[in-house]
Amino acid sequence: MKYAIETYKCRLEISEELVTILNTPEAAARIAREIFNDLDQDQEHLVIIAMNGKHHIIGFKNLFTGTVDRSEVGPREVFRASLVLGASFIIWVHNHPSGETRPSPDDQVTHKLLQRLGEELNIRVLDGIILGHGKYWSITHNFEVKGV
Repeated sequence: MKYAIETYKCRLEISEELVTILNTPEAAARIAREIFNDLDQDQEHLVIIAMNGKHHIIGFKNLFTGTVDRSEVGPREVFRASLVLGASFIIWVHNHPSGETRPSPDDQVTHKLLQRLGEELNIRVLDGIILGHGKYWSITHNFEVKGV
């Protein structure tokens, strides 16, 4: 019997002028914008950004591409990618093609679930960022910022 093993792929290509230490929601939103620039804007996507213990970015993974108003998130996939990347911290990011950044009830539930499960795995979920048209929402800090 033969087995084929596919390697796990992740990518990190960030502009040099952008900060690579994620210690604020604004820094996370700027990095997320760079990642989301390469994704279709008419669909929801969910990406995790992985960091080491000093909050330096070590990689990211686009986990889900959904429809115009839904991207199903599975905690198993989020933490599988986090573990493979060797993350100590993660930020999960998704976009709302409508441009509205306010988190849905599902977004709130997902964030709490990921935080709780992350604690069990010793991977701290620092934030959930929702990108809209020229603005973002930080679920952890519960505010919207325009101009990013």
